[in-house]
Amino acid sequence: MRMRKILLVLVSVFMTQMGLRAQTTFDIISFATLNLDGNVTLEICPGSSHDLTFSITTGQLNAFQVAEVRIIAKGGVPNPINNSVVGSFPNGASDIIAPSAPITVTVDIPSLISTSDYLFYIFAPATAVTPPPVVTDTVERSIIPNPRSVLVLDTASVRFDNVFLTDTTAILKSFDAFTGPIGGGIDLIPPSATPVPDRKDSTINFCNGDSLYIWNPDSLSANEHIWLLNGAPLPVATPNEGHIWVYQSGYYSLMTERANTCEDSAAYIGVGRPSIFGSTFTTGTKGVYFHTYDVDTTLQRIGVGNAVGKPTRFCRGDSVILQARQFSSHPLGSYSYAWVDFLTGDTLSDQFQLVVKQPGDYFAFIRETIGTNFSCEVFTNTVTVEVDPIPGSEIGTPGNTLCFGDTLTVQDTNFYVESNLYEWFVNGQSMFPMFGDTNLVRLDTTALISFGIGADSIATFTLVVTDTLGCDSVSLPVSFNFVRYPRIQFTSSDTLRLCQGDSVIVQAFTTNNVPSVFTWFDSPGGNVVSNNANLKVKDDGVFYAKAVGPNGCESYDTLYVFDLSIFADAGPDQTIDSGAVAQLNGSGGVSYYWYANKPVYFNNPFDPKAQTIPTSDTTTYYVEVVGANGCVDIDSMQIFIKYPVRPIDPNLIYSNIQNVVTPNGDGINDGLDLSEIMAGDRCELTIINRWGSEVYKSANYSNNWEGADSGGNPLPDGTYYYIMRCPNDDFRLKGAVTIIRSQP
Repeated sequence: MRMRKILLVLVSVFMTQMGLRAQTTFDIISFATLNLDGNVTLEICPGSSHDLTFSITTGQLNAFQVAEVRIIAKGGVPNPINNSVVGSFPNGASDIIAPSAPITVTVDIPSLISTSDYLFYIFAPATAVTPPPVVTDTVERSIIPNPRSVLVLDTASVRFDNVFLTDTTAILKSFDAFTGPIGGGIDLIPPSATPVPDRKDSTINFCNGDSLYIWNPDSLSANEHIWLLNGAPLPVATPNEGHIWVYQSGYYSLMTERANTCEDSAAYIGVGRPSIFGSTFTTGTKGVYFHTYDVDTTLQRIGVGNAVGKPTRFCRGDSVILQARQFSSHPLGSYSYAWVDFLTGDTLSDQFQLVVKQPGDYFAFIRETIGTNFSCEVFTNTVTVEVDPIPGSEIGTPGNTLCFGDTLTVQDTNFYVESNLYEWFVNGQSMFPMFGDTNLVRLDTTALISFGIGADSIATFTLVVTDTLGCDSVSLPVSFNFVRYPRIQFTSSDTLRLCQGDSVIVQAFTTNNVPSVFTWFDSPGGNVVSNNANLKVKDDGVFYAKAVGPNGCESYDTLYVFDLSIFADAGPDQTIDSGAVAQLNGSGGVSYYWYANKPVYFNNPFDPKAQTIPTSDTTTYYVEVVGANGCVDIDSMQIFIKYPVRPIDPNLIYSNIQNVVTPNGDGINDGLDLSEIMAGDRCELTIINRWGSEVYKSANYSNNWEGADSGGNPLPDGTYYYIMRCPNDDFRLKGAVTIIRSQP
């Protein structure tokens, strides 16, 4: 307190000379400077904080005024820090009047301060106290330097010299408050860097399995080194040593202490001390992050399963692809590979994939390189590969062309194994479970419609057989070409009804555009009635049409023909006297119409029993009869008019006129003999059929007509009419004659 008294005397003398008698005085009661272990010390450290207690012994500190703690180098040595404020006490709304209670002020020692002895005193401006001026005593303390915590990454001591720094290309350095960056140390992380634990692009990387040696080159300036991992003290065997080996990932930091007095935290990111020592630490600061870099040794099987099993299996004839990681997660990283056969030691490939076709044990030597100075080398696990046999699959049915709708059979020729799975495919589509797990498929080909397969298409079958080990085999494909059956249709309906004398041409064709050859039969497998698509139908019966398309695909259809004929009957021929009325008698239908080949008179031509008067001799009458089914038939009859015959000889009497001709060569009625009537005259004979058409004529008849027409062609059996004209006669005789060739 001697210095304090000297200062008080100086201040008293100064105030006396100024004519001042009253003054405000401050007295420093204590300056609680403690070691880290809590013991009182007169030495303090840069950057530390302490509590100073003072009191007002005379006068007062006015309301809303500030009393400051200031620092000054001892002995008046010029120093930039002289009279700097290191603590302050702001008064409240009431004056503090002496004698006051103790007042505590926190004193913060600047970090950038040189080693020396310093005096601390209380200062207040004249306006802050009553009465002014102020007089204070001082307290002396020695500032000693902090021990330096400098982290050096000793790359010469690591095992493989394989460290790379992501966030800066320079060697990381520590920072000293007075000298700046320290060469060879670990610098503060750049502001742009964001170290993330367990990531391969973090701050300081080294290969997993290696180690790093970090140390403090100023370790002699400290009495104790506290290494921290992720903010917690690291339990090392010799915690006071200034070095450590880094084996695992984490935030590493170093705190040093000198004689239990000063500590340093320069190795931390940011400024401050960790909270475990009772002080605050800058938010988010943890330390320097070291990351054990792992090369990805994951192997993947490409293909079925996509995994590497124990063992990895594949089927004979196949292969397996073992694949390592292809691309580095680091933008400057790359991989190199060496696949090795474990048994022979031969290098098999330098690519990231290895195609394995033989059983054996395989592994890869992988090197990941980042930039030009960093690489990690690892061996993958050994993969054991085994090869399994495959089951057989072979379709024994040869491919061919089939009519769509026939039955198709495909079968595996190998012995059936119940535990195997048999799956059929048609045109690449699985037929399972429609046809089940079977080595034989027999089906109507129309069932393939559900697979989009029809006529005029190709169906390709394959069989996949899979055993219980998952090995499978695929048969060679067998293809079937499907062609259509012709689909027959007629130009008429399948059922025809014909009237007597009608005929129709029925044409067969295909409705599905299948080119076909047609044949008509009168019965299944019977006589051929037409060798083309057309059939002329004039008789009733059943007819069968066959169409043969490509590949001999045959289709059949049936035509039914029914006879709907009716039979008109005009009644018998009549001979009437000239001018007489003839009674017609038609039958055989439901409606009638009479007409003649000459002008005649009808009372009603639509009456089946019409009456008529012919106007000339030998008039042919026709009746058109319509049946209930619409069929039409025509019949005719003739009416002859009897005129008086002017005989050559009035006494001549005709004994017997021939009315039958039987031209069978037996000499009896073979010809029409009218010689008795002709009486030696030159006469003309005309013969007409029942429809009034002339079929024979002789200008000088010689009694030799044997039932033939004028051309000599035999006429059908039936009744015919003749007219004989002789000189000086309009006619001499009219009559009917019947041709009979077939005797019962």
